[in-house]
Amino acid sequence: MRVAYVVQWFLPRHTAGTEVYTYQLASALASQHQVSIYCREEGHPEARFYEEEDDYQGLPVHRVYYNPPASLLRPLAKAMARFHNPTIAASFARYLRSLRPDVVHFHHLVKLSGSLIGAAQELGIPTVVTLHDYWFLCHNGQLLRPGEVVCTGPAGGWRCGVCAEVPGGTIVRRALAPFISPLMAYRTRALRRALERADAIISPSAYLADVFVQHGLPRERILVSDNGIDLSWRPLVRRRSRATLRVGYIGTLARHKGVHLLVAAFRDLGLANVTLDIYGDPETDPAYTAEVQHLAIERRVRFLGPFPHREIARVLSAVDLLVVPSLWPENSPLTIHEARAARVPVLAADIGGMTELVREGRAGWLFRAGDVSDLRQRLHWILSHPASLSQVRQQTRPVKSIAENAAELVALYERLIAARR
Repeated sequence: MRVAYVVQWFLPRHTAGTEVYTYQLASALASQHQVSIYCREEGHPEARFYEEEDDYQGLPVHRVYYNPPASLLRPLAKAMARFHNPTIAASFARYLRSLRPDVVHFHHLVKLSGSLIGAAQELGIPTVVTLHDYWFLCHNGQLLRPGEVVCTGPAGGWRCGVCAEVPGGTIVRRALAPFISPLMAYRTRALRRALERADAIISPSAYLADVFVQHGLPRERILVSDNGIDLSWRPLVRRRSRATLRVGYIGTLARHKGVHLLVAAFRDLGLANVTLDIYGDPETDPAYTAEVQHLAIERRVRFLGPFPHREIARVLSAVDLLVVPSLWPENSPLTIHEARAARVPVLAADIGGMTELVREGRAGWLFRAGDVSDLRQRLHWILSHPASLSQVRQQTRPVKSIAENAAELVALYERLIAARR
C-alpha cells in the first residue's frame, strides 16, 4: 500500500507533538508499506515558492516553501495563505499524480491549504483527516482568545477578527477586527466544506469530537480513537530514589502552555528538597522565555533547554511529577502519553482532552485551568505526600502503542480503498 502523510511541518526542525506522532506512525507503517511525507517549511526567502525532495530516517519527504509577495497586501496574503493557497494546492496535485498513493492521511494543514483534501478527492484517492486541534474551526487552532480566554466557537468566523495575525498587537487587532472578520467567515465556510469532503475523520479525544459536533459536524462522521506512541524507549526508563523530588515540564515555551503559571506557583511553594526542571526551546518565543525566567528567582528552577526525542527515557527517569499547565483545551498531548508510559504521575489542567488521559488513565491529578493558587495547593499536597506518587505509578493504565495504532489505521485505509474501488 502507498500512503501519503500530510503535516504542517516535519522533523528534524520541528518536534512538536503532531510532527513526532506523524513520524512515529509513518515509521511503524514503513516496514510493510510505502509511506511518504508532504510538509511545509519556512525558509528560501529569495523565492515566492520553492520545493525540494528530502529524506528523514529513511522516509521520503517532500518539503514546500511559500513566501507571500512583498506588497501592501502582504498581511492579507499571509492570512489567506494559512488556509487557502492555490500555489501549494497545484504542487500537491502534481505530487499526487507522481506518487499515485492509495490513500492520503492529513494530520495538519495550517499554512498548507484546506483545498488539499479536495485535490486528493478529485484524483479519486481516499482521504483521512486526524483532528489534532481545532484548526478547522479556529484561526489559531487553540480556541483561545487574546487574554488567554477560552473561546466558545467562531460563530461562523465573525468572532475571529481579534485573533488574526496582524502587526501592532491587541489594540490594532481590535480596531481592524470588523474588516478582518469577513475573511474569517470565508475561512470558516471554506474549511468546513473541505473537512466534510474527507472520507474518514478521526478525533483522538471525545472532548475534541464533541466540540466539532457542537459546531455542526455530524457525530457519525467522527471516529474517536486516541493516538498511539512509540514505546521502544520504555525499557530504558530507570526509576531512582532520591532525596530531592523533581517536578518537570516538557514542551513548548509559549504563553498558551501556561509555563508562567507553573513557575509562579512553584516560586511560593514553600517546600525544601523540591526542584522544577523546564525542558523547552527558549528560541520559540524569546520574549516569553525571558518573562518566565524573570519569575523564576529561585535556584531550584532550572531551564534545561530542548532535547532530542531519543532521550525521552533519560528525561522522564529524572522526573517525579510532570506538570501540564496548558491554558488552552489541548486534545491529546504527547507528553501525557509518554508520562503514562513511563509511569510518571501527571498534574494537568482540567481542560480539554487532558482530563480523559489523566482521570480515565488514573495517571495523576487535575487542577483548575489558569488558577495559579489551585495549582500551588495541588503541588504542595502532592509533594508533601510522596507516597501518593508511588500509588499513582502503580495504578496508571497503559497507553496505546504506535504499532496498535498503525494496525487500526491500515484496516481503515483498506476499507476506504475497497469502498472507493
